[in-house]
Amino acid sequence: NSNLLRTVTAEIEDALPDDLPNGLKIAYYNTDTKNSPSNYGVILYLSYSTGTNKWFTAIACTTNNGGIYISSKTNEEPWSKWVKLLFS
Repeated sequence: NSNLLRTVTAEIEDALPDDLPNGLKIAYYNTDTKNSPSNYGVILYLSYSTGTNKWFTAIACTTNNGGIYISSKTNEEPWSKWVKLLFS
């Protein structure tokens, strides 16, 4: 379904939102963004929800202090803490 493969680039207020559209979303964050893993960067969201099921993954690439971070959310559970996957 082509509706599942969409990209939207936007500045976000909260790096770990409660709801996301199905598909892919790209957003950038800065020092004003809540719940971000660093001061500046870009986040790729992979999301699928149906009914009460929510499966969200966020992959953040930082622009300062280098690194790639990941966080996930399932159903009504809170987002996991950011985990640093790669050091630069």
